[in-house]
Amino acid sequence: GWSLFVSSAVLQQEQLQVCPQERQIRAAVDAIRTNIRLFQARDLVVLSDGIDASYSTFGFIGRLLPEDISLRFNRLGDGVPVPETPALYLVAGEDPRTIDVLDRIGHLLKTWDVGSCGKWRLYATPGGLSFANGAPEPIGKWANGLQLWGYQVEKATPGESLILTTFWKATAERPLQWDHFFFHLFSPSGQFISQMDGPGVSSPYWRVGDWLILLTTLPLPADAPPGRYEIYCGLYSWPDLERIPLVAGEGTDNRLHLAEVQIP
Repeated sequence: GWSLFVSSAVLQQEQLQVCPQERQIRAAVDAIRTNIRLFQARDLVVLSDGIDASYSTFGFIGRLLPEDISLRFNRLGDGVPVPETPALYLVAGEDPRTIDVLDRIGHLLKTWDVGSCGKWRLYATPGGLSFANGAPEPIGKWANGLQLWGYQVEKATPGESLILTTFWKATAERPLQWDHFFFHLFSPSGQFISQMDGPGVSSPYWRVGDWLILLTTLPLPADAPPGRYEIYCGLYSWPDLERIPLVAGEGTDNRLHLAEVQIP
């Protein structure tokens, strides 16, 4: 029975010294089950502390849900996968950028107070990204089928971080290996300033038609000179660190010239 699964899950969590308890787990699973039927959702996306089930506190949750539900995991704050079809999102923790994205593309169904762990939130989305479809064509295309369709940059000042949001679409089956994203920032003189790289949205869970919203920060040193800075991006396979070929878009060395940003 699922009570046994919950009990073993709680024991595992207590051993890991994390805070969710049986009452909150039961409430979350009951709400997910109810809303799967209500919204005819095909996917549950868990945004928490792990890039996949083996790293997530919620790795057990698939045993408590209908077998036909596609379960995906991603680290909270890194990015948000958006399937083509209706989906539910369990957000375990606090990340303002993630919550802002989900407030824009879906609606909040329920919130739980989990004490020192903050809050859990359950969202529903209708599927797809209507605002991203307005672009006439992608900015860049890679050999693994990923396309970059848009970006947003918030201006930053030296000593802060440059806030970058990028919008990607998967047009091919997910890769056999892990694919990671990278973002590089260069000064007006061409000097390398900072980088951010990692899974972004975990590639084992990509599906054809998915939108991937990546949430990236690029640190700016306090002594960064004023001027126009260049942002480049791309992908590489993990763990062999081979860059994925850029097949369309402006760039060299299999990295796309994404944007220029003025730093005061």
